[in-house]
Amino acid sequence: MYGTLHGRQLAGETSADGKYRTGGFRLLFRRARLPNGGGVLGRGSGIFPAAHQTAVCQAEKEEREQKMKIRVVSQIWFKEHGWGDTTAPVYEHPESKFWRENNFISIRHSTKPNANCAIPVDGPNILKLQFDDAIEDPDHTLVLFDEQFAGKIVDFIRNIDTERLLFINCWAGISRSGAVGEVLNDYFNKYLEHNELDNEYFRRLNRQVQGNPLVRSVLREVLFGSGYE
Repeated sequence: MYGTLHGRQLAGETSADGKYRTGGFRLLFRRARLPNGGGVLGRGSGIFPAAHQTAVCQAEKEEREQKMKIRVVSQIWFKEHGWGDTTAPVYEHPESKFWRENNFISIRHSTKPNANCAIPVDGPNILKLQFDDAIEDPDHTLVLFDEQFAGKIVDFIRNIDTERLLFINCWAGISRSGAVGEVLNDYFNKYLEHNELDNEYFRRLNRQVQGNPLVRSVLREVLFGSGYE
């Protein structure tokens, strides 16, 4: 029903280390197809009834939910990289706006008691999970990824601002976090919307990913079957 025209490419550039530097306008203008076949609707223009303005705002909200920039990193990435104008590792600065301006899914082994081993803070934009990098457990000594973990991820992405960069980490930033990243990228940037900009971002900056097949399979089944759109 609604068509859009974006100036997202003018919003900023992402450097090789994944830092997103904002630029000018994020949204140039929006075109709404009105029930009477009308033309361009500008937000807050006062030209059309409030109901039409509300419909456009709702379309914008739905559209924001269909975008996601994803960066898969290792546990130590946060201890080695700064953010913005600060070169000191972000892990050493829990007060940094980095932890508020981005979203995070952090995964650690079942034997790791320290929930802050990768991310030193907590918040509604941070999900911390604990399961092992395995696809089977014949000796019953491991914690495998299952529908419960997948459900937590689905609930989490329902409640975050997906316009913000999502960091996903596990110990190496390859297998468990890689699988989660693959599925979320497919869902947001291919299934809900053909978003080549963010899909290319994922492919270019996450070349190390070799996703755990169990994590990938279970999360895909739960997410795509959840009706979340």
